[in-house]
Amino acid sequence: MTSKIGLTITEARRMLDAEETSAVELTNEYLNKIEEGNSELNAYIRVYKDALDQAEKVSENKEGGLSGIPIAIKDNILVKGEITSSGSTMLSNYKAAYNAEVIERLRKEGAVLLGGTNMDDAAMGASTESSVYGPTRNPHDLSRVPGGSSGGSAAAVAADLAIAYAPKTLTAITLKDRVTHSTLVRKRCMSEIFSAVFSAVICLW
Repeated sequence: MTSKIGLTITEARRMLDAEETSAVELTNEYLNKIEEGNSELNAYIRVYKDALDQAEKVSENKEGGLSGIPIAIKDNILVKGEITSSGSTMLSNYKAAYNAEVIERLRKEGAVLLGGTNMDDAAMGASTESSVYGPTRNPHDLSRVPGGSSGGSAAAVAADLAIAYAPKTLTAITLKDRVTHSTLVRKRCMSEIFSAVFSAVICLW
């Protein structure tokens, strides 16, 4: 079986549409990759237990431009029923009671949400070193930081632990910081999704 790891959204979309792979197969490969590589990087704080269930569901209903695409979610974005901690001790047990608007839109488009990614405490930082869950490492050089505050998301994509991540949240630090630290200079922003709280950018290779 040919590995599907490292695909762009466009490539994965083509393979899914041509039935050369399935949402379940694609999701399972990324979950295995996370299991293999995350302990070294600490890119993900948690993996969502229903990721494969999500993939099975979208396999039955293939509507949506992101149908079957495995995506990482920054851990300050509310996903109903999941711990959403913002990398902070204060919210370490907070379980979201509802979905953020960006999550509703991603689900509507059929995206498979893999898990919550590490970040600076309360998104206030530029290195992803202040998280209560420990620092995230740069996959290109483990002695270096991946930038922040969305360093977990940047590291996940750079290390092929997700096809894409969403969203980028704006504090005092811009997307440029994560892009340059984790060598995501070939990334391009495909789609902007706006909610009442966050402006979000889905980014891909």
